[in-house]
Amino acid sequence: MLYELIATVRPRSIAEVKDIARTAGKVVLNNGGIIRGFTNWGVSALPKSLPNRSAPTSKQSSTTKSSSDFASQSSKHTIGHYFIMRFDSSARAQHLLRKTWNTDPRLLRFSVVKMAGKFEDICNVGGKAEEWADVSENEGLVLKEEEMKAQGRDEVMGSFVDDVLRGTGPGKTTVNAGYTY
Repeated sequence: MLYELIATVRPRSIAEVKDIARTAGKVVLNNGGIIRGFTNWGVSALPKSLPNRSAPTSKQSSTTKSSSDFASQSSKHTIGHYFIMRFDSSARAQHLLRKTWNTDPRLLRFSVVKMAGKFEDICNVGGKAEEWADVSENEGLVLKEEEMKAQGRDEVMGSFVDDVLRGTGPGKTTVNAGYTY
């Protein structure tokens, strides 16, 4: 099955985004999947503000709260760093990916979409996801490749797939679910 993972990460650093993408890639690869590619869409405004997932819930918080506790709990995210991963895998790998990411507070939102299941439908699909396009005029919403390179969006995650496949990179990555890669 061909899936497309669309993820929104809190926009703190590109290293954090790469770490989350590396975790997703390793979960897919370790469960017999194939990564077709990554697309970095960069930092963009969210459709609506999202609550801070790293803030303690009412069950976790104590009865005495300082003003800094209220400030950290009330913070909402209005921008996020978007990336897309296209991959082929089993339903088991997708389930493990969802289970791993549901506990990660760095991730604002994610969605896994099944793109196709038949060979005829998936054989010509590339690894790069296209930007949103205006179907009628095809201008205004599509970023040209030169503009993306000028923004540094193409090179930022360019060597990531090679790092995952070759096992080179910053070393072991510990996932919140307790798995070490």
